[in-house]
Amino acid sequence: MDRDVYFLQLKVYFKKYMRVFFNSNGLLKILSTFIITAIVLSATSELAFIRYDETRMTAFAIVCACIWTGLFNSIEIICSERNSIKQEHKSGNVSYSVFLFAHMLVELILCFVEALIISAMVLFVHGKRLEVGQTLDLARVINLTLSVFLIIYAADMLGLMISSIVKNNKMAMTIMPFALIFQLVLSDFIFELEGWKRYLSNLTIAKWGFRALGISIDFNTMSTALAEADAKGYDVQSLEVINRFLALTRQKYLPDYKPVFFNILKVLLVLIIFIVIQAWISRLALGRIDKDER
Repeated sequence: MDRDVYFLQLKVYFKKYMRVFFNSNGLLKILSTFIITAIVLSATSELAFIRYDETRMTAFAIVCACIWTGLFNSIEIICSERNSIKQEHKSGNVSYSVFLFAHMLVELILCFVEALIISAMVLFVHGKRLEVGQTLDLARVINLTLSVFLIIYAADMLGLMISSIVKNNKMAMTIMPFALIFQLVLSDFIFELEGWKRYLSNLTIAKWGFRALGISIDFNTMSTALAEADAKGYDVQSLEVINRFLALTRQKYLPDYKPVFFNILKVLLVLIIFIVIQAWISRLALGRIDKDER
């Protein structure tokens, strides 16, 4: 296909999908991002971004919200229009990659807006703990926003991939909870994974997203002092358990979360690789629509 024709078709379908987004209550997705983030942040501790364990739990809650948001964005997009894609491909000589990339561009804009909302809300609730002097640490803010965006977009591409593979919306929505559970359980956060399960955790967006946030927030600056727990009236035995837990988790996780250039680059590249691979699988799945009897 001629390059000029390809980009003209891409422009046409991008505008078409933008119209579809606004005409099909797409703005509700943005509203739901605000609501979900508000609920998540309302449950976080006032010691988040101060104490390590509270910060870790808050970061994981943010990652969960990002993955849910991304999956919800795109899980039904392709499977809901498989018939029209198949017909337009045959009648209009439109490449399947045009449909895919047009959707990816629309989702890119949506995910960026959602990332701005989530980051702004996090900074509104916990921003004072990211201050240097009387101003926010700009580098942390940029890293936080970029990390949130890549987590949402990677999850969005996961949803797009599932939507490209499955037969219909019902099957897509059936698979969605399993995809979410896979991400959370194998993130190496809730459970301490060993052996092949730890290697498998490297295939989860949640693990790398959590690591990206940990670097952005800089877990190394978080306190593990037990003065707050002691003040809340925990007994001696409970304090000992908390102390052991904090020591183990810091020893296990913090070396990977040092805010050095190599660590930042590595986690961001891994999330980008997730996006590219899932887009490639989506394109392969779309190419099989001609063989469908649907």
